[in-house]
This record gives sequence, structure tokens and C-alpha cells, in this order.
Amino acid sequence: MVGLLCAIVGVFFAYARSDVDWEILQTKHYWSADKAYYGGYAAQFVATPTGYRTLIAEGLCNYTNMLALREKLPAEKTRHPVQGFPGTERLASPFLAYALLHLPGEEADSWSVFWQANVLLWLLSIYLAHRVAALFFADRCTPWIAAILVALYPALTLTFNAIKQQTLGTTYLLLGMYLFEGRLSRAGPLFRVAALAALMFLGQFADGGWWFLAAFIFFRAWWMPGRKKWTTIICLGTAVGLSELWLAWLGGIYHLPSVTHALGFSYGRVLGESWTWLNAWARGADVSQLRFLNFPGFTFFSVYWPVICRGFLSVHAPLLLVAVAGLFLEPRSRMFTCLAVPMLFVGHSGMIIAGWLFYYGYLSFPAAMMVIFAAAGALGNLAGRTALLPRVAALAIVAGACWNFTGLKKQAGIYYGAGPEYYRRNIEVHYGNESKRVSY
Repeated sequence: MVGLLCAIVGVFFAYARSDVDWEILQTKHYWSADKAYYGGYAAQFVATPTGYRTLIAEGLCNYTNMLALREKLPAEKTRHPVQGFPGTERLASPFLAYALLHLPGEEADSWSVFWQANVLLWLLSIYLAHRVAALFFADRCTPWIAAILVALYPALTLTFNAIKQQTLGTTYLLLGMYLFEGRLSRAGPLFRVAALAALMFLGQFADGGWWFLAAFIFFRAWWMPGRKKWTTIICLGTAVGLSELWLAWLGGIYHLPSVTHALGFSYGRVLGESWTWLNAWARGADVSQLRFLNFPGFTFFSVYWPVICRGFLSVHAPLLLVAVAGLFLEPRSRMFTCLAVPMLFVGHSGMIIAGWLFYYGYLSFPAAMMVIFAAAGALGNLAGRTALLPRVAALAIVAGACWNFTGLKKQAGIYYGAGPEYYRRNIEVHYGNESKRVSY
């Protein structure tokens, strides 16, 4: 408990209260001399109580959609419809900011609200990590170790000043895990379907939260006894179907945008193309002109998956080694170790929809939570022993993992540029005239 409190206080004063805007410093994710300009920083800047601030176009909808939440007119008469990329999938972020903005009874500083929301999501993630670990591990050390690791986790500490709540989906995953394991797994089928449908529907607006939670419950079900396993899977499938129908009805009424529609993505088309690719590959035919999971040729295997795994290993290698050791030390951690790879794929599956070849570290957060729980279980097993050496070893490993997380410059390079080498000491800004684009 003392260690967790020290971690929270240290991170808050070192990072959360810092005026370093990591959203600006996330390097090649937003600018590159040899690629088209992405971030839109040249297109707008705003005056805030703390000075001028540039905004990334992708996150700006989290601000403008707060105007949409104030509309009381029918959808066809609204002045501020829901917009942005992605729009509907991130509506929980402006809703959270809107609620905080009007909580005091009058409008506060709208730009400070995003900082407040990110700090609250960080604290909520720490609390939920502790509670979820306590549901799976009976010892007294594992929940605290899991909470400490989450308190310093880079995906949270890099985004205190962002107007995109990238970690909201994983916070929602933790909330769903806590509700499912603590309440819903023992409820009757009808109540379970109704509650899961509500969770999946609300998670549709929480940066992939519903998808992460649905995947976890599905994989979790295979560790349940026979009848309970199949009941859980059937209830989950029914709940997901109901939530999709619910969202389709709501989207039709309010003309809500969808990232899959914006990108022209079709699940049926992608599955058909992938099946054609597999048939051609099995026959030894040329597949360079075909697509597998929305990527041409062998790109999925030669570029996409290696990039994701390399980025993940660069951050989580020490904890992964501990998690593997947990396969032998702590039987209760085995499920989480086995779920790390599937959840890594689930977390980055949005890249398949977009067809992007890049490593976004916050999309690894769902898999990282599996690794953290598995490693915390193994370390909790050591820390709970009476012998001094295992306890010292557990504390040393926790300290080493936390120290690895604290190098935010290195972590930002990994999370938003696939490697710390993408950081450059100087950034040159070349301002064009009214007829020329700005180059960085």
C-alpha cells in the first residue's frame, strides 16, 4: 500500500502536473519529412488560459462533440452533429469531459477538463487493476503489485495533457472485467445477457472498450467448467448482437458516423479476400496481388505482425519473462499469460480496419494488462513467502519494471514512433505563405 501511494504521488507531481505536452512530442506519429502531413497542427491553434495550444485534428472532435452533446433538436436540425474520425467510437471521451465541465454548476476551463479526465482515468485504472487482481489472486501482495505497475504504465503517464483519451478503452475493459468476474459470472442467464448487452452497448463509444471486453470474456470462458463455459459464450454472443442492433437503431436516428463506413471497410469483403488469399497460398500460387486481413501480399506476416510484436517486446520484455516464470510458480496466472497474444491481436485489430502499418502503444494496453496480472501473480507468490531472498527478488523486479516505465522520452518514441531513435534533438518549422503548405 505504501509503495502504491508513493508511486501515485510521484507520478502525479513528476508527470501529471508537468507542463510537458507529450501529444506535441510524439514525433513521427504526427510529422515526418518524407510522408504526408497527418496531425493537422498547421491548420488550427487555439488560445487557452495557459497560452496558445496546437491541436491534432484527430482529437479535436473530442472538443467539438461537446457542442453536439448540448443539442436538443432533432438530428436533421442540429447545428453541431457528431463528427470526427473516429466519431461515434469516441463519444464517451467528450461525454466524460462534458460532465466534468458542467459538474460545478457552471462552465469551467474546457481545456483543463481534458487534463482532469485523463488524471481520473489514470486513478480509476489503478483502482480497477487492484480490484480485478484481488478477484483472481487470494494473496495479499499481488493486487498491490498490479496496481503499482499500472500506476507507472506509459500509456497512461504519456497522455495526461492529451485531448484524446486513448486509454479509455482499456479502463473500460478493466471495469467490465471487475463487473463480470465479481458479479455477472454468477448471475442468471437473462440478467447476464441484459447486463452484458448494456456493457457492450456503452463500450461501443469507449475507444474499443466493448471489443476488448468481449474478447476477454470469450477467452476467459474457456477456463470455466463445461456447462458454465457454453452458457457464458452464448450469453456473450447474444449480448453483442443486441448491442449492435441497439447501436444501429440509435445511429440511424442521430446519423452517427462510423469509422468502418468512413474507411469503406467491410467485414464480409475482408473475410472473402482473406479466404481467396489462403486458397491461393495453399496451391502455391502468387498472392502478391491478393489481400490477407486487409493487407496486400505477405504484408500482414512480414511487416504488420513483426512491427506490433517488436514494439510490444521493447516495453514488456522483463514482465513477459516473469509472466512465463509464473506458468510454473503460480497456476492462477496461467490464464493471463495465455491471453497476452490474443489480446495483443485484438488490441491492434483496428489497424487492420485502417490498413495502417504502425505501432500505437496504447493499443497494446489490453494485452499489457494480461501480462501485468500474470507477472503480478508470480511476483505476489514470491513476495508472500517467509524467506527473505524471494521477497527481495520480487521487490527488485517490480522496481526494475517501474524504472523502465519512467523514461517517458524513450517510451514515447516506442509508443508513437516504433522506436526511441525517431526522436530528434531539434525540430525545424518552415512557415510557407498563404499558397503553400507548412512543412516540418
